Amino acid sequence: MGYDPRGRGDVPSIHQSALENLRRGTKPVLVFLGAVFGLMALFVGGGLIITQQTMPAPPADSGSAAGAGAGATAGAGAGTASAGPQPTASAAVQARRAVLVAFLTDAVRKNGTRWFPGASAETDGLTYTPLSPGDPGADRPDGLARVPYHGLPTADTDKVLTAVSRGGAVDPAGLTVTASTDTEQGWTVRFTVRVRAATGAPLTGEAEGYTTPSGAPVIIRLVYPKNQTDPQG
Repeated sequence: MGYDPRGRGDVPSIHQSALENLRRGTKPVLVFLGAVFGLMALFVGGGLIITQQTMPAPPADSGSAAGAGAGATAGAGAGTASAGPQPTASAAVQARRAVLVAFLTDAVRKNGTRWFPGASAETDGLTYTPLSPGDPGADRPDGLARVPYHGLPTADTDKVLTAVSRGGAVDPAGLTVTASTDTEQGWTVRFTVRVRAATGAPLTGEAEGYTTPSGAPVIIRLVYPKNQTDPQG
Protein backbone atom coordinates (compact mmCIF):
# COMPACT_ATOMS: atom_id res chain seq x y z
CA MET A 1 0.00 0.00 0.00
CA GLY A 2 1.45 3.37 -1.03
CA TYR A 3 2.02 6.39 1.19
CA ASP A 4 -0.43 9.30 0.99
CA PRO A 5 1.40 12.55 1.79
CA ARG A 6 -1.91 14.42 2.59
CA GLY A 7 -2.57 12.18 5.57
CA ARG A 8 -4.47 9.13 6.31
CA GLY A 9 -6.59 8.03 3.42
CA ASP A 10 -9.33 10.62 2.48
CA VAL A 11 -9.21 12.50 5.81
CA PRO A 12 -8.15 16.17 5.10
CA SER A 13 -5.12 17.46 6.78
CA ILE A 14 -5.13 20.04 9.59
CA HIS A 15 -4.01 22.79 7.19
CA GLN A 16 -6.78 22.09 4.73
CA SER A 17 -9.38 22.15 7.48
CA ALA A 18 -8.08 25.48 8.73
CA LEU A 19 -8.18 27.02 5.26
CA GLU A 20 -11.71 25.78 4.68
CA ASN A 21 -12.90 27.20 7.99
CA LEU A 22 -11.25 30.53 7.16
CA ARG A 23 -13.01 30.68 3.81
CA ARG A 24 -16.35 29.92 5.43
CA GLY A 25 -15.88 32.59 8.08
CA THR A 26 -14.63 35.28 5.68
CA LYS A 27 -17.75 35.38 3.46
CA PRO A 28 -20.15 36.68 6.15
CA VAL A 29 -17.57 39.23 7.25
CA LEU A 30 -17.13 40.52 3.70
CA VAL A 31 -20.89 40.71 3.24
CA PHE A 32 -21.25 42.67 6.49
CA LEU A 33 -18.43 45.05 5.62
CA GLY A 34 -19.87 45.61 2.15
CA ALA A 35 -23.25 46.49 3.66
CA VAL A 36 -21.64 48.91 6.13
CA PHE A 37 -19.62 50.68 3.44
CA GLY A 38 -22.68 50.84 1.21
CA LEU A 39 -24.75 52.54 3.93
CA MET A 40 -21.93 54.98 4.61
CA ALA A 41 -21.73 55.83 0.92
CA LEU A 42 -25.49 56.52 0.84
CA PHE A 43 -25.31 58.82 3.87
CA VAL A 44 -22.32 60.73 2.52
CA GLY A 45 -23.81 61.12 -0.96
CA GLY A 46 -27.17 62.25 0.40
CA GLY A 47 -25.50 64.78 2.67
CA LEU A 48 -23.56 66.27 -0.24
CA ILE A 49 -26.72 66.61 -2.33
CA ILE A 50 -28.63 68.34 0.49
CA THR A 51 -25.70 70.66 1.17
CA GLN A 52 -25.46 71.70 -2.48
CA GLN A 53 -29.19 72.38 -2.65
CA THR A 54 -29.23 74.53 0.51
CA MET A 55 -26.07 76.52 -0.18
CA PRO A 56 -26.79 80.11 -1.37
CA ALA A 57 -25.68 80.98 -4.87
CA PRO A 58 -22.51 83.08 -4.95
CA PRO A 59 -22.93 86.71 -6.03
CA ALA A 60 -22.32 87.44 -9.66
CA ASP A 61 -18.91 88.79 -10.44
CA SER A 62 -19.27 92.39 -11.59
CA GLY A 63 -16.35 91.86 -13.90
CA SER A 64 -17.93 88.92 -15.66
CA ALA A 65 -20.48 89.11 -18.43
CA ALA A 66 -23.25 87.82 -16.19
CA GLY A 67 -22.35 90.26 -13.42
CA ALA A 68 -22.20 93.15 -15.83
CA GLY A 69 -25.58 92.23 -17.23
CA ALA A 70 -27.11 91.96 -13.77
CA GLY A 71 -25.59 95.29 -12.75
CA ALA A 72 -26.84 96.95 -15.90
CA THR A 73 -30.33 95.60 -15.33
CA ALA A 74 -30.37 96.78 -11.73
CA GLY A 75 -29.05 100.18 -12.73
CA ALA A 76 -31.63 100.51 -15.46
CA GLY A 77 -34.38 99.63 -13.02
CA ALA A 78 -33.16 102.18 -10.51
CA GLY A 79 -32.92 104.82 -13.18
CA THR A 80 -36.44 104.10 -14.35
CA ALA A 81 -37.83 104.31 -10.80
CA SER A 82 -36.12 107.66 -10.11
CA ALA A 83 -36.96 109.18 -13.48
CA GLY A 84 -40.65 108.28 -13.30
CA PRO A 85 -43.06 107.95 -16.23
CA GLN A 86 -41.72 110.91 -18.16
CA PRO A 87 -43.47 110.16 -21.50
CA THR A 88 -46.83 109.88 -19.73
CA ALA A 89 -46.23 113.07 -17.74
CA SER A 90 -45.18 114.93 -20.89
CA ALA A 91 -48.28 113.74 -22.72
CA ALA A 92 -50.47 114.90 -19.83
CA VAL A 93 -48.83 118.34 -19.85
CA GLN A 94 -49.36 118.66 -23.59
CA ALA A 95 -53.00 117.66 -23.18
CA ARG A 96 -53.54 120.28 -20.45
CA ARG A 97 -51.86 122.94 -22.57
CA ALA A 98 -54.08 122.10 -25.54
CA VAL A 99 -57.18 122.56 -23.35
CA LEU A 100 -56.04 125.96 -22.08
CA VAL A 101 -55.04 127.13 -25.56
CA ALA A 102 -58.45 126.13 -26.91
CA PHE A 103 -60.27 127.84 -24.03
CA LEU A 104 -58.32 131.09 -24.34
CA THR A 105 -58.63 131.07 -28.13
CA ASP A 106 -62.42 130.87 -27.79
CA ALA A 107 -62.27 133.54 -25.09
CA VAL A 108 -60.42 135.94 -27.40
CA ARG A 109 -63.08 135.28 -30.07
CA LYS A 110 -65.88 135.50 -27.48
CA ASN A 111 -67.16 132.12 -28.55
CA GLY A 112 -68.23 130.14 -25.51
CA THR A 113 -70.26 127.46 -27.27
CA ARG A 114 -67.81 124.67 -26.40
CA TRP A 115 -67.63 125.61 -22.72
CA PHE A 116 -70.98 127.11 -21.65
CA PRO A 117 -72.21 124.64 -20.66
CA GLY A 118 -70.04 122.20 -22.63
CA ALA A 119 -69.45 118.93 -20.77
CA SER A 120 -69.80 120.53 -17.32
CA ALA A 121 -72.10 119.18 -14.64
CA GLU A 122 -75.14 121.12 -13.46
CA THR A 123 -73.33 122.29 -10.36
CA ASP A 124 -70.10 123.28 -12.12
CA GLY A 125 -69.02 126.87 -12.50
CA LEU A 126 -66.02 128.92 -13.57
CA THR A 127 -63.95 130.92 -11.10
CA TYR A 128 -62.02 133.71 -12.86
CA THR A 129 -60.30 137.04 -12.32
CA PRO A 130 -62.71 139.86 -13.27
CA LEU A 131 -61.63 143.00 -15.08
CA SER A 132 -64.07 145.23 -13.24
CA PRO A 133 -66.36 145.03 -10.18
CA GLY A 134 -69.34 144.88 -12.51
CA ASP A 135 -68.32 141.61 -14.15
CA PRO A 136 -70.68 138.65 -13.59
CA GLY A 137 -70.20 136.99 -10.21
CA ALA A 138 -67.66 139.56 -9.02
CA ASP A 139 -69.03 139.78 -5.51
CA ARG A 140 -66.55 137.62 -3.62
CA PRO A 141 -64.37 138.96 -0.83
CA ASP A 142 -61.22 137.41 -2.36
CA GLY A 143 -61.54 139.62 -5.45
CA LEU A 144 -62.37 136.71 -7.76
CA ALA A 145 -65.64 135.98 -9.54
CA ARG A 146 -67.62 132.82 -10.13
CA VAL A 147 -70.39 132.08 -12.63
CA PRO A 148 -72.33 128.89 -13.36
CA TYR A 149 -71.78 127.09 -16.62
CA HIS A 150 -75.48 126.35 -17.01
CA GLY A 151 -78.10 129.03 -17.59
CA LEU A 152 -75.65 131.95 -17.96
CA PRO A 153 -77.00 134.63 -20.34
CA THR A 154 -75.02 135.22 -23.52
CA ALA A 155 -74.15 138.79 -22.53
CA ASP A 156 -72.67 137.58 -19.25
CA THR A 157 -70.80 134.81 -21.04
CA ASP A 158 -69.17 137.41 -23.32
CA LYS A 159 -68.09 139.49 -20.30
CA VAL A 160 -66.57 136.43 -18.64
CA LEU A 161 -64.65 135.53 -21.78
CA THR A 162 -63.43 139.11 -22.11
CA ALA A 163 -62.09 139.00 -18.58
CA VAL A 164 -60.47 135.60 -19.05
CA SER A 165 -58.69 136.82 -22.20
CA ARG A 166 -57.79 140.09 -20.45
CA GLY A 167 -59.72 142.11 -22.99
CA GLY A 168 -58.48 139.95 -25.87
CA ALA A 169 -54.85 140.82 -25.14
CA VAL A 170 -53.53 137.32 -24.45
CA ASP A 171 -51.90 135.31 -27.21
CA PRO A 172 -52.95 131.67 -26.63
CA ALA A 173 -50.24 130.36 -28.97
CA GLY A 174 -47.67 131.77 -26.55
CA LEU A 175 -48.88 129.74 -23.55
CA THR A 176 -46.30 127.71 -21.66
CA VAL A 177 -47.07 125.24 -18.86
CA THR A 178 -44.71 125.77 -15.94
CA ALA A 179 -46.18 123.19 -13.54
CA SER A 180 -48.82 120.48 -13.74
CA THR A 181 -50.34 118.30 -11.03
CA ASP A 182 -52.86 115.49 -11.41
CA THR A 183 -55.09 114.09 -8.67
CA GLU A 184 -58.05 111.71 -8.57
CA GLN A 185 -60.41 114.70 -8.61
CA GLY A 186 -58.77 116.62 -11.46
CA TRP A 187 -55.71 118.61 -12.45
CA THR A 188 -54.02 121.91 -11.67
CA VAL A 189 -51.80 123.79 -14.13
CA ARG A 190 -49.63 126.85 -13.68
CA PHE A 191 -48.75 128.70 -16.84
CA THR A 192 -47.44 131.84 -18.48
CA VAL A 193 -49.09 133.36 -21.54
CA ARG A 194 -47.75 135.93 -23.93
CA VAL A 195 -49.67 139.15 -24.56
CA ARG A 196 -50.16 140.80 -27.91
CA ALA A 197 -48.90 144.22 -26.88
CA ALA A 198 -45.29 144.74 -27.95
CA THR A 199 -44.32 146.10 -24.56
CA GLY A 200 -46.52 143.82 -22.50
CA ALA A 201 -44.97 141.33 -20.10
CA PRO A 202 -46.23 137.74 -20.11
CA LEU A 203 -48.97 136.98 -17.63
CA THR A 204 -48.81 134.15 -15.14
CA GLY A 205 -51.93 132.23 -14.27
CA GLU A 206 -53.36 129.10 -12.72
CA ALA A 207 -56.07 126.82 -14.03
CA GLU A 208 -57.93 123.87 -12.55
CA GLY A 209 -60.19 121.37 -14.22
CA TYR A 210 -61.09 117.75 -14.73
CA THR A 211 -61.78 115.29 -17.51
CA THR A 212 -65.16 113.61 -17.82
CA PRO A 213 -65.45 109.83 -18.30
CA SER A 214 -66.08 110.52 -22.00
CA GLY A 215 -62.77 112.41 -22.23
CA ALA A 216 -64.19 115.95 -22.44
CA PRO A 217 -62.33 118.66 -20.47
CA VAL A 218 -64.01 121.01 -18.01
CA ILE A 219 -62.22 124.10 -16.65
CA ILE A 220 -63.52 125.19 -13.25
CA ARG A 221 -60.91 127.83 -12.41
CA LEU A 222 -58.68 130.19 -14.43
CA VAL A 223 -57.19 133.08 -12.50
CA TYR A 224 -54.37 135.62 -12.76
CA PRO A 225 -52.52 137.04 -9.74
CA LYS A 226 -53.72 140.48 -8.77
CA ASN A 227 -50.26 142.03 -8.70
CA GLN A 228 -49.98 141.91 -12.49
CA THR A 229 -50.80 144.77 -14.84
CA ASP A 230 -53.80 143.89 -17.00
CA PRO A 231 -52.81 144.40 -20.67
CA GLN A 232 -56.26 145.51 -21.82
CA GLY A 233 -56.84 147.08 -25.17
